[in-house]
Amino acid sequence: MIIPSRLIAIGPSALELVVALDLGSCVIGNAGPADARGDPAQSCPLAPFVPGHPTGPGDNEWAEYFRSMHTDAVLADVDCATCLDGGPHKVWPGPPVAIAIGRPTIVDCLDLLNIIGEAFGVQERSLTVFKQRSARLLALRMHVARYLVRMPGTAQPTTLALIHDADAWRVCDDRRTDELINAAGGVSAPLPKGSTLSLSDISDARANVILAGSVSAGTDDLAIARNVDALGELSPAVWHADWNALVRSSGPSIVDAVESTLRAVFPVCLGANGTPPDPAIYRRVAARRPIVN
Repeated sequence: MIIPSRLIAIGPSALELVVALDLGSCVIGNAGPADARGDPAQSCPLAPFVPGHPTGPGDNEWAEYFRSMHTDAVLADVDCATCLDGGPHKVWPGPPVAIAIGRPTIVDCLDLLNIIGEAFGVQERSLTVFKQRSARLLALRMHVARYLVRMPGTAQPTTLALIHDADAWRVCDDRRTDELINAAGGVSAPLPKGSTLSLSDISDARANVILAGSVSAGTDDLAIARNVDALGELSPAVWHADWNALVRSSGPSIVDAVESTLRAVFPVCLGANGTPPDPAIYRRVAARRPIVN
């Protein structure tokens, strides 16, 4: 266990975790954008982890670099599931202590709070946030379960998750997308992951809900927005999704991603509280095709 006073958080999920654990004032650098709420993290002069290799080229070189900054600990997002073996692990035992985290399942995202809280000596805070976020996640799941019990025979919405890539639509192949749809009471459309679809293919899928966006551009990108708007011809419920915000989190905000997806996919479960999701995450596209029962 180490109680850091000088911490580097590499990537948005790492930064989110340390801020949630009230360690934001310890952050001396990060490789991602500063939190919109104004946490004290500054831009790190270089990103020390190469995609697919959590320790980057030359472990000792990077360790020396961080030691030269008088760093106590490093927490880093990595995408390499093989390297991570399905969970966080120490890249270097220290000093400084370096811990790599990946993008685990939704439930495991919350478990990360306790793992990192124990590693950094803030177990009480991590347990508090863990209980709050777990309770909210359970409440959202219960809304779906109660509605399906009260309304026997109700079909769960078939949901098609699309990514616009290289001027074509393809089925989102990120595991997290299916988890979000399932947690929101929907059922993923039975199409091959990563497959490229024509507009005719999308129409033939007859999905109740389409979630569409890009991983390389923001939700306000005009070119992507026009492509998403065109899908209004194909389904009565189309949402422009910010995939970066929805599938990249490995922290407590994953619960907010579940709630936003529920409000887009199956809002009737929330009754009078079924208000639209945050438009920064999901923006509704005007339907141009009549609903067919």
